[in-house]
Amino acid sequence: MKGERILIADDQSVVIEGVKSTLAAFGQEAGHKIVGEAHSKEEVEELLKGGLKPTLALVDGKFIKFGDGEEVAKVVRALSPETYIVSFSSDPYKWGDTHCNKLISGRDLVNFLTSIQH
Repeated sequence: MKGERILIADDQSVVIEGVKSTLAAFGQEAGHKIVGEAHSKEEVEELLKGGLKPTLALVDGKFIKFGDGEEVAKVVRALSPETYIVSFSSDPYKWGDTHCNKLISGRDLVNFLTSIQH
């Protein structure tokens, strides 16, 4: 879908920065933008309770210090049920609305985000 408002939840800042750089380089035409960043379930909860309304959440599969991505996805689903959830990991998790492998190229990530129908 064009123009996704994306919440990215990942405990690794390098991943968040990589997605931001990718969208800046390839996602402008599609209108995708990062509207929120979180490094833990608690940060996701704080952002959503504060009024953030993403159309899509990219959620890491494993938060080393903060639990797993499935728990983060449950928070997103509870506080923002209209948000489309993508498990974003190199492991093929089966939670969320769909899965995207972190190891894809930047252009492929933008194409994946643009192709989502929700």
